[in-house]
Amino acid sequence: MSFAWNRIHKWEENHERAILDDVTDHVCEHYGIDGVDDITDEQFMEIVNFARHELAKYSVMQSGFNQLISHLENQ
Repeated sequence: MSFAWNRIHKWEENHERAILDDVTDHVCEHYGIDGVDDITDEQFMEIVNFARHELAKYSVMQSGFNQLISHLENQ
């Protein structure tokens, strides 16, 4: 029998959610805000700059930053 991992997408979703939670928590702690909806335009640009230019392209944290940035752009 060959190796299989049924419903692996559930595990992936859990990891992605945990990464987004960690990114969100750190951003809120760094800026001293209660939620990401309180981020200013200047802070948003700092986050985008960090994700695009300072964080390694293949960092596991990129998914969390991409989701956060996408959320903020859609507000």
